[in-house]
Order: sequence, then C-alpha cells, then structure tokens
Amino acid sequence: MVASSREDAVSQALFLLSFIFLGITLMRLNQEMNYPLEWQSILLISSIAGLIGAYTLKNVYLLAVGLMSTSIWWVTQAALWGDGVNLAPVAIVAGIGLIATLFYTLGRLHEWSPPAGRHGQRAKRFALTYLVLGLVSVTVLLFILSTGFGLEGLEELTRGTPVTDVWQVLLSLTIFVIAIIAVLVVTTMKRLIFPGELAGVLIVAALIGAIAFLPEQSLVKEHSYGLSRELTSTGIIWASIFNIALLAELVGIVFMGYARRATWLINLGAFALFIFIFVKYFDWFFSFLNKSVFFIGAGLLLFLLGWGMERGRRRMIARMHSETVVQQ
Repeated sequence: MVASSREDAVSQALFLLSFIFLGITLMRLNQEMNYPLEWQSILLISSIAGLIGAYTLKNVYLLAVGLMSTSIWWVTQAALWGDGVNLAPVAIVAGIGLIATLFYTLGRLHEWSPPAGRHGQRAKRFALTYLVLGLVSVTVLLFILSTGFGLEGLEELTRGTPVTDVWQVLLSLTIFVIAIIAVLVVTTMKRLIFPGELAGVLIVAALIGAIAFLPEQSLVKEHSYGLSRELTSTGIIWASIFNIALLAELVGIVFMGYARRATWLINLGAFALFIFIFVKYFDWFFSFLNKSVFFIGAGLLLFLLGWGMERGRRRMIARMHSETVVQQ
C-alpha cells in the first residue's frame, strides 16, 4: 500500500498536485519571459523539486512521479543530444532499461535498517515504489524484445550513428552502470540482496547495456506478415537470448517472493508467467497450426496453466504463512 489511510492518501495527492502546479507555473513564467529556458530544463527542475519534496514530506506519490518525470527528461535530452548525428535509438532504449535496473537496486538499498513505527512504514513504501517501477519496467522491456514485433522494432532501432559517437549519451550510460554497481556493492555488504538476485540483476544489466552498442542488425526476414515474424539466424539467436532471460527473470521473481515472504512478488511473477506463455503461444504457433487446432489448444493450455499456477501460488503463500506462524 502507498498510503496508510484515506486521509494520508488525500494529503499525498494534494502535495502532488501542488508540485504539478509548480511545473505549470514555471512554464508560464518561462513563456512570459520569452522562453529563456527550454521545456526539458523546466521538466528537470520540476522533477528535482518533486524528488526533494518526496523525501522531505515523505510523499510516495511525489516520489513515483518524480522518478518517472526524471526518466522522461533523460530520454528527451538524450534524443536531443543525438538528433544532429542521427543517433541509433537503441542506445536510448538501453538507457531506459539501465535506469529501471538502477531503480530496482535503489529499492533494495532503501530496505537498509528502516526505523520502527510510522517512518519505518514510509521507508518500506519508498522501497516498494522503487522496486515496482524498476521490476515492471525491466520486465516489460524484455517482454517486448522477446517477441517478433519487438525484434522487428529492435532492427529498426539499431539503424543510425553508434552511441560511441555521442559522448553525452555514452557518459550517461556509463554513469548508470557505475551507479548500479555501486548500489549493488552496498546492498551486498549489508546483505540486502540474495546471491541469485545479485547475479540476475548483473546479467540483466549487462544484457540491456550490451544492446546499446549493437551495430545495424538484420533480425527479421523481409515480407513477414501476420502475428508471427520469420526471423533470420541472427534474429533467432537474439530471440533465444531475450526469451531465456525473460523466463529466468519471471521464475526468479516467484522464488524471490517466496524467499522474501513477499506475496506481491509471487502474484506478480505468476501473473507475468501466465501472460508470457499466453503471448508466446500466439507468437510461436499461430502461423504453424490449423486455426481450429490452434484455438482449441490455446483454450486447453490456458485452462491447465491457470489451474496449475493458481494451485502452486496458493501453496507457496500458505507455506509462507505456516512458516511465519511457526517462527512466531
């Protein structure tokens, strides 16, 4: 939960609105002064003010909006940096993935010795905000890249000037990587992250960072139509990498939820696994099976899958509760 009560939620929402109006006011003043600042500069100022306000006022809503607006600022600024040389957009996509990974690691860092009482609950909600934003964003990115549509898009995104020719974007990506490693070092020293979780974060960060340096790729054969895409040999390799990484991440989320006694992680992982198998069934078999067989098979598969996953999810949650009762 992001608010302890209805009154707390209303209070946080009012503070959020005040900072939104701050941004609108800055834009109006900028207009009256004949635009001395670019709009992205105003966005950055408003985002920084929102983040400062979030920690000062202990406002979770402000934190979430501040993190998202800061990310949007970097995306727009990186696009402007690379506009003159036609930067390959894949570098910006990699930056989004690295920012999301950094959010996840910062979420684990925020779990470091939270104080007891009301402030402890706020610190826990701050950690949860970072974790959810980072985890969902990385999962969605890997999910898109693991599909035929995503690989076709990746092929388009690799066309342009390499990131090594735009030092501002390259420096930004380097800072993101250094920040991720630094936070992981601290979380490891404080035992806030499991060894398997640490390995998973490093692998995902390395995979996302690597795509920023991809040369122009040929991943999808020409004249591919319908829901599926006919991939080249290179496309098959990348499809395998992204699908394996995504499947490993989703399974890891479920087991991490069990290890951390976090029901929301188990539910998130189980739901994402269901969506993963559903989409992959369409992505892989739509063009190869008779349509009647395809939809009958889809119905049976999803019924068995949903029944099995729900049964497993309930067992894991029940086991968690029983172990908690025994420990108490």
